Amino acid sequence: MGSSLGWLLQLDGDDLRNAFLNAPWVKAVIPIRPGKELEAINWLQQVGVEGTDGLDALYHGSQDEIDKIKAALGIDK
Repeated sequence: MGSSLGWLLQLDGDDLRNAFLNAPWVKAVIPIRPGKELEAINWLQQVGVEGTDGLDALYHGSQDEIDKIKAALGIDK
């Protein structure tokens, strides 16, 4: 959404930050506690959150990253 809606932010000397903030599309990964998935989806669909494209998409991380997440949660591989 960002700059495509005309939300151009004033430059502050950090080109990467400005490019990110003015990007028309951003992928964000938000950690959600196990068992709180439905509450998180409901929160993301509220009026104050801009855009809901991709909320039904599965997370596609590297196998190494997924293994680390499973290990931290105590889930068998």
